[in-house]
Amino acid sequence: MKKLFLVSAILFSATSMAQTSNAEDRAQARPDSTVKADVVTETQITQALVLDGNVITESTQTIVQPSVEALNIEAPATSLPAAAIIDDSKDLEATMKLMGRNFKAINGADNIAAMAEPAAQLSQWASQAEALSIDANAQDQEKFLQGIQQIRKLIADLEIAIENKDEVTVRTIINELGDVRKEYHKYFDMN
Repeated sequence: MKKLFLVSAILFSATSMAQTSNAEDRAQARPDSTVKADVVTETQITQALVLDGNVITESTQTIVQPSVEALNIEAPATSLPAAAIIDDSKDLEATMKLMGRNFKAINGADNIAAMAEPAAQLSQWASQAEALSIDANAQDQEKFLQGIQQIRKLIADLEIAIENKDEVTVRTIINELGDVRKEYHKYFDMN
């Protein structure tokens, strides 16, 4: 009588994989942002039925279990992309007007999806405004750079909130942008 040997070979392989919640990587650094990654463990189990040294059946099962770990990566506050001029035919005044138009378009948007394009445009024009700077004394130049960098950080956070469809955060950031805008317009007597 032939003996039936059941040999179970269980092979484990654990692989940690990070899954981020960002839908798209724009290859652009983001200021003051947090990337959250869920760490999971993937276990692969292979079982084989062996008869007289020959494998009769084999099955593999993969189990994915969330880990208790969570990975948070804080982007440094200095991670804004370098300021750049996107349209050299526009001076600082024209650039600031375009920023205002896009800010108003964001404020007047019916839904979050409609805010994405004006937010991207606002980001580009704010970058150009920083690159152009102002022709003033050192103290005013410093104040201008401080304000425009604060606005650029808020815009980057706004773009992230729009991507994540986070209405509460979007509204909060829009209000903050409005407050910063008023503060610096008042300082430079631009009303």
